[in-house]
Amino acid sequence: MRPDKTQPMYNLNFFETPLSDFIDKRHELVRLSEAIDWDFLEEVFAKYYQEVGRKGKNLRLLLGLQILSYMKSLSDEAVCALWVENPYFQYFCGEKLFCHKLPIDRSSISRFRSRVDVEDLEKILQESLAVAHKSGALKAVDVTRIAVDTTVQNKAVDSPSESKLLLDAILDLGRSAKKSGLKLKQNYRFVAKALFRKASGYAHAKQMNRLKKTNKKLKNIVYKLSRRIDNAARASCIEYRDLPENLQERLVRARRVMLQDVKDKEKLLVWHAPEVECIGKGKIKKPYEFGCKVSMATNINQSKGGHFILSSMALHGKPYDGHTLNATIENVAKTTGVRPNKIYVDKGYIGHDYSEKQDVYRSGQKRGVIGRIRKELRRRSAIEPIIGHAKADHKMDSCRLKGKKGDQINAIFAAIGFNFKQILNWYKKLGHAFCQILFFAIIQPTYK
Repeated sequence: MRPDKTQPMYNLNFFETPLSDFIDKRHELVRLSEAIDWDFLEEVFAKYYQEVGRKGKNLRLLLGLQILSYMKSLSDEAVCALWVENPYFQYFCGEKLFCHKLPIDRSSISRFRSRVDVEDLEKILQESLAVAHKSGALKAVDVTRIAVDTTVQNKAVDSPSESKLLLDAILDLGRSAKKSGLKLKQNYRFVAKALFRKASGYAHAKQMNRLKKTNKKLKNIVYKLSRRIDNAARASCIEYRDLPENLQERLVRARRVMLQDVKDKEKLLVWHAPEVECIGKGKIKKPYEFGCKVSMATNINQSKGGHFILSSMALHGKPYDGHTLNATIENVAKTTGVRPNKIYVDKGYIGHDYSEKQDVYRSGQKRGVIGRIRKELRRRSAIEPIIGHAKADHKMDSCRLKGKKGDQINAIFAAIGFNFKQILNWYKKLGHAFCQILFFAIIQPTYK
């Protein structure tokens, strides 16, 4: 059932004090909570609740905890623990009285993330830019000239190896068959673990021929185990389509592992995260990264509140950078309501798919680069530290959410956390400037 909106409290007990009476109203989190249009966000996400049944969790609390976790780079457990201790966190999430216990369970946050669509989460990014515009930190003219670049959002997995992939396949197939009620004569668990230990030693000693033979034995075990599961299903008079869906999915994944080759472009690298892709970066420290591409856009010139992330999209399938430009610009126009007329990119966007090619300027380009355009093209690299902050401070460096949808959610919320952090810094700057003006207006005349 649709949750109730947060209502003001009028009847208080003698010993109860509202949060607004003992917190600093000039605190940046208080000002940010009053600037966000929570009614708009609650209307956007109200469609995920039925009209009948038990009332759902407070939407402002769920959204507030999610925003705080990415703004402060905290896990779900950490943000829930700090929420109980911090009155400003509670005020930001709509509480009127200080609570000594979190009114929801931590798992409610992850369940809420899995229910919502990515398109609706972009409304929160849109609201962050609207708050920046209302506070004076960002102007509409700042959005007309943008810089676009791509990066890799790493997945929180170990460095992939073929022997680890085959071992995980064997162990997971055996567990899934047992849960499905199939009796196997042998699950090859101990044999696979012994072969994996040998493979690890051979890889460390650079004995590649022995490593290949050991991996071939593990691949044969995957084939034998899948055949045993098929035979056990036939013995139990169970057809393939009647098997549990998770077991069918694992059998398909096992066939993919057995048939894939070293030179295949669409390889399965991690058993429990089939969406992970190997992306070559050509860097000395990180020649390869494992995750997915993310296309980001930011204003090329620094506004009063600094730089803001205007678009953040996770893209799977290892697309060419130039083929992501049109989708990124369309997303910027949809989020901000302003279509950029000057787009600055790097050399990786040669042969891009944007129709207005005269509005795109590439690093190293000579034709048409004069005056203000030349100065702004030199600032194209300003997007690089923005990407670095999104990775280091807002959890884009290691995505811990499940599946392709988890990658998209993490990329969007990293941009949301970055934008709200910029707004908090803008409020701090305004408070500092106000104190300076007050000092020179009151204190300085006394010395004359």
